[in-house]
Amino acid sequence: MEIRKSGKIAGGIIFALGTIGALHLFIFQGRASQYEEAKLRYNEWKDKYTQQGVSPSPDEIYKFEYDTFRYQKKFWETVAQLRVGLPSRYIPGPDGVPTTPVQQQAMWDILRELERRRDAGAQGQGPKLTFLTNVGWALTDTLPQIYGNNQIAPEDDMILLANEAKLLATLNPTTPVYQQREQGYQFLLARMGLDINQRAFLRDQYGDVAASLFTLNRIDQLKKKLPANYFRNLSEQQSLEEMYKLFRIEWPKDFMGNTNYLPAERQLTALMDILDAAQEAGVEDIQRVKLHAATPIFWEPPKSAEELAATPAPVAMEFQGEFMDEQMMIDSIGGGGAFGLGGRGAATPTPMAVFDAAGAPIEVDFVGSNSAVMTFLYRVANGTSPLELDRVRITQIENQEGKVRVSAYLNVVVMAMVVGLTPEDEFQKKAIEAEIKLAALALDRPAVREQALADGIIVMGADGRPALVAPSPTYWGGMTPTPVPPPPAADVSLPGI
Repeated sequence: MEIRKSGKIAGGIIFALGTIGALHLFIFQGRASQYEEAKLRYNEWKDKYTQQGVSPSPDEIYKFEYDTFRYQKKFWETVAQLRVGLPSRYIPGPDGVPTTPVQQQAMWDILRELERRRDAGAQGQGPKLTFLTNVGWALTDTLPQIYGNNQIAPEDDMILLANEAKLLATLNPTTPVYQQREQGYQFLLARMGLDINQRAFLRDQYGDVAASLFTLNRIDQLKKKLPANYFRNLSEQQSLEEMYKLFRIEWPKDFMGNTNYLPAERQLTALMDILDAAQEAGVEDIQRVKLHAATPIFWEPPKSAEELAATPAPVAMEFQGEFMDEQMMIDSIGGGGAFGLGGRGAATPTPMAVFDAAGAPIEVDFVGSNSAVMTFLYRVANGTSPLELDRVRITQIENQEGKVRVSAYLNVVVMAMVVGLTPEDEFQKKAIEAEIKLAALALDRPAVREQALADGIIVMGADGRPALVAPSPTYWGGMTPTPVPPPPAADVSLPGI
């Protein structure tokens, strides 16, 4: 068969294209592979270095430094506010050691706040505080009825009480006459609202602090009814001291047996935080509160590797008994061995153990809905107060769907030792040093100035320029802020590919 001329031309073109394609494939195949490899390496290095992030700008570095100084300031202020240090005394603050009246006034302030919250709860403005009523701490707002119908004037009984106290001071406590007069003295106190036996019962059931507040409450009610000129020759503090003696008040003590208001104040402050959490969560009724005495917590140095190797392995034992039994909830020793903070400390020091801290437990029984209880427990366990939720028991209330009764045992850090520090000069000094650094940074770096103004570290002066809040040498402890040098320029170069 003869191929026409047009077919020869088409066949030649196809052959030429095939030849050219084969030549290109043969010549450029290696380069194509090299291109793909180079592209793959490029993408790999690109992903690697873009994931490294970008070096922060100087302004971001200043903001980071500012946050660091702010956290340091907050930490040391918190430590100072906790008054950590040696037991049986206050740690001096900027104004020195608080006087006894100042410490006693803190107890009075908390008493009145508890009374205010009790009245608010009774009016539906917050949880009911049943634990403060006659079925608990027995805080009242009236004198006994015998003084309300003009049968006896309160000042007459005060005169009788003072005379009996003077007489008792002259008698031998071992004589029958003393015992007889003592019974008469206690009868007068009971008629005025302070029954010695009731106070002893409160101390046993609700703690020493509750008994002290019970006494202050009775003193307060009586003092309100006395004529304005009854203590005309005495100052306010002297008249209180006189009533403290006549009513035989027993102030709180620490675990060393010394009169010490600090553990009680810290414990009562934590109780206020508990009441705040209960109100925010919608708890209905706080029925019982017991304030346990402060308990020492001992720290034992960690064992060496040799000591650990020589320690026998624990023997597995079958658990017997019930979790969270009644004894665990009502007894501070939890069924065996006194509790330290969070169950981590031993009340009896072992060899080589040293005093580390003191915890003052609080027992709280309350009623609320399931959601309110969960919210309350969460707020307490995650709050800023030095509280630790040790254990809790939740029981359903019969015939009340959705309502539960809760018994919670919490620990309050009331004292602690910080290794390597002397509280008298370190805590406040370190807080001031951090504040100086904050102020110096804010004055020198505009990037953090807005935050410093919001934090109250600096203020804007009348001339529109930033200034210190209180630039006096006394405020700064004799120290002066100095400008902060700028950080070195950041190296933002990347290695070549």
